[in-house]
Amino acid sequence: MFGDVTSGRQCIASCDSINTDLFGDAQNSRTCQPTCTATPVSTFGDYSTNECTTLCASTTYGDDLGGRLCRLNCTAPKFSDSVSRLCLSSCPEGYYGDPYSVAGKRICATSCPTSYFGDPTDNMCKAPCTAGLFGDPTTGLCVLKCPNLYFGANATTNRICVQTCDSGYWADNATRLCSNNKYGCTNGTFADATKRLCVAPTNCTTYADPLTNGCEAVCTGSTYFAEPYSHTCVTLCPDLNNLYSDGRICTPTCSGSNFMDYQQSRSCVPSCSRTPLALYSNPNTKYCVLPAGCPTSPAQYFANNNTLSCVATCSGSLPYGNPTNLQCVLTCPKAYYGQI
Repeated sequence: MFGDVTSGRQCIASCDSINTDLFGDAQNSRTCQPTCTATPVSTFGDYSTNECTTLCASTTYGDDLGGRLCRLNCTAPKFSDSVSRLCLSSCPEGYYGDPYSVAGKRICATSCPTSYFGDPTDNMCKAPCTAGLFGDPTTGLCVLKCPNLYFGANATTNRICVQTCDSGYWADNATRLCSNNKYGCTNGTFADATKRLCVAPTNCTTYADPLTNGCEAVCTGSTYFAEPYSHTCVTLCPDLNNLYSDGRICTPTCSGSNFMDYQQSRSCVPSCSRTPLALYSNPNTKYCVLPAGCPTSPAQYFANNNTLSCVATCSGSLPYGNPTNLQCVLTCPKAYYGQI
């Protein structure tokens, strides 16, 4: 029974017998009320019974906006929660506010519709995710770091995890991000435009250039050379693979009439150097060598200090081949005589 406070002030069995917009408040006042109360017990007006109830009937939700009623659809900005049967400002953990899936309804859903992602910062379905987060297509959630084989694309307006970065961007496995800055590649990796990946130097399609932090077809620095084994731009070709700088590359053999200077510069030179160590061009091996490195077949060659070359016959101002030091000399040493 409920107290009728609107007209006859009598106890009645059902409030709707006098007004369909009145609700019997069995929890608090035991009277017929136009609006159910929030205290001491939170209740909502249920039109199916014309009573104030703590739990709305199936398919309706307690909405404290606009009259504390059980409604089919929650009033914006609230969402209907099927567990508590309440309209909530924020969905519970594991649920996300979804105003998109069902026309005219705002529901708390365990998963968001296609192209939207559950954002844990406010438990809402979003596109794009909150700044700093990315939509993960494998889970349907906004995540701080994309999963393996996916990378966060900051450039796209929808901020999603992608498997291939856009042209002009490089995917970094360490940060799981697409970077449009070659120096954005971390942990000693280089930006490879062909693969659109940050890669180790040996995985560069071309050559890892420390001046640009990118994989470059031609090393950018005038003192850098492309080393084919490590795929790296280096300032000195390594002797590990017996390489010499020729033009802008490291090569095992010099082009044209150049000679390989393995003692000093590890470069291909048109003539061997005099300093800091005098070296002589060996016509057979194409190396710059010490006198002892001059050919011995078909006859002994001698180091000519005028031409910095190994010669079969000494001439000019150094006319004699000295067998003691294998050099061309002006005067033969003691116990030897110049043969003319």
